Amino acid sequence: MSTRLPRKSHRTPGVAYAQALLADDRNAISVAGDLRSPEAILTDAGVRRLIDFSQPVAVLLVAVLHFVADADRPREAVRTLVDTLPSGSYLVLTHSTPDEVPDDVTGAMKEVYSGASVQVSPWSSEDIAGSSTGWSLPIQGW
Repeated sequence: MSTRLPRKSHRTPGVAYAQALLADDRNAISVAGDLRSPEAILTDAGVRRLIDFSQPVAVLLVAVLHFVADADRPREAVRTLVDTLPSGSYLVLTHSTPDEVPDDVTGAMKEVYSGASVQVSPWSSEDIAGSSTGWSLPIQGW
């Protein structure tokens, strides 16, 4: 089994820095992209060169979805990615959730990002499970 890693970022300086770090690595790349445009991720020439989509793969959406506003249709973006994956693939998804967190903590988290270019949009566990219809969710929470 081999590991190959395409890293997507929508921030140009981050992409350029990662490309420089990965220049000599045949099993990892960094390409510009945005989760709100999953088709562009899936059709990117570098990603297609690196990943064999006829074999099971893992998609890691770690600490990213809570920065995609509901208006940008994050559930549809995830569904587009997952629907493209071959049988036996995995999706790793983390998301901030207000479950079992005091309202003032959730409010403080939203306030931290209120002036940022991207706002935070926590989902409840029910929201996550509801957008995961047809997926096996073996682990929830910590």
